[in-house]
Amino acid sequence: IDSLLPIAKKAHGKVTIGLDIVSDIDETMSPVIKSINGKGVMASESLGIKESDIQTKLSKLLYDDKWKDFTLKDFSLKFDIKDGNIVVDPFKLKMFGKQAVFSGQQGLDQTMAYLLQIPTARKDIANILKKTGLGSAASWAEGEDIPLGIAIKGMLTSPDVAVDLDAAKKAILGEAKAKLEEKGQEVVDKAVDALKDKLKDNEQAQKATDKLKGLLGGLKKKK
Repeated sequence: IDSLLPIAKKAHGKVTIGLDIVSDIDETMSPVIKSINGKGVMASESLGIKESDIQTKLSKLLYDDKWKDFTLKDFSLKFDIKDGNIVVDPFKLKMFGKQAVFSGQQGLDQTMAYLLQIPTARKDIANILKKTGLGSAASWAEGEDIPLGIAIKGMLTSPDVAVDLDAAKKAILGEAKAKLEEKGQEVVDKAVDALKDKLKDNEQAQKATDKLKGLLGGLKKKK
């Protein structure tokens, strides 16, 4: 397990693992990694991970130490193995009380490409979002959680961690567009109401003028 998932060294908790694999074995009766084919599932009600290399880099990137020690809850991870390479199907899990999604793959050459997507409070990633040029914090600080993507790539033994803000940007820009459209519609509505009032006043003035003309006409006839 250490050779396939080095982060397991930093994990603590109980897991259930099911494997259906075929593999050659070497002279020590150990499986030959590159010959492994099959599928598997790993499930846990609660699995804690503390101060792994990934977590340390992530906490620095997001300016938040909570990422150094977190617990994954209620997950069932399904994966396929082909010639020692592992592909993880997208699966849901709970982190910090939020519903996250994890997926990706890793190769026999120890390279990996995983993506964690988790709804995140805006204030928790304010320092990151300020660098995107989306305006002041006040313009997007309030509101529902926004999607944060965390890309984990590189080598298993020396991972690279990066934040994927594409979904977050779309959410914030979408809100900004909606606010502009709402404000624009509000201006149009006010203009229409003002025009209606003006037309209404003109109509009343016209009626008064017509009535006065009628009275004057009647007086002329009497004379």
